[in-house]
Amino acid sequence: MYRILLSICCMALIVLFALSCGEDNNGSNPEGNTLSNSSWEDQIIRVIYYKWEKGYKGRDFVLYSYAFWEDNFEHRFMLSGKVIETFYSFDDEAKYTKMVFDKFDEIVMEININRNDYPYREPPSSTEAMVVADYKIQFVDKEESEASNQCPYKGYYAEGTITFTFLQKFPNGKEEWRIIKLVDEALSEEQIKEKYKDTIEIIEYDK
Repeated sequence: MYRILLSICCMALIVLFALSCGEDNNGSNPEGNTLSNSSWEDQIIRVIYYKWEKGYKGRDFVLYSYAFWEDNFEHRFMLSGKVIETFYSFDDEAKYTKMVFDKFDEIVMEININRNDYPYREPPSSTEAMVVADYKIQFVDKEESEASNQCPYKGYYAEGTITFTFLQKFPNGKEEWRIIKLVDEALSEEQIKEKYKDTIEIIEYDK
């Protein structure tokens, strides 16, 4: 979510979340799909929902950071199929994420994982596994909203697909899976507008 794609001045996208995700305070509904009997698959799914997503939505960087191994880290940001930025250091990830947490008062997120295909681990003995998830995220800027005489609510919306690569390690002799790479493929502003043109009204405002 490096580039926030669409500025909005309405509650319509909040309604979109309310209709589609049915989330609780712990995540996007990780128990909505039956977890497998595989310990490593369960670990990976829980890292995404209970550390990565919950930490990001709650603007809790400590919890968010527990989703990652910091060594050999990579976060690639793509827009309309083109790479626009890549972080090769977790320090860069931390700096950017903290900036986002400081700027916005609320973050609304929905994560959907296709449990028929992921997590994917081949061969079974591999120490890496992959998960692909669709995301929708809305950032609420209350301070900016309060300063506006024309718009009672201001926010930013992004949508796309994230590919997570997990690495298995054994700290203190115990198996643990954490993220080492993310590829964030975001929809462009034009793609978002086209996708929802018949569903909701998007009212833009001047930044």
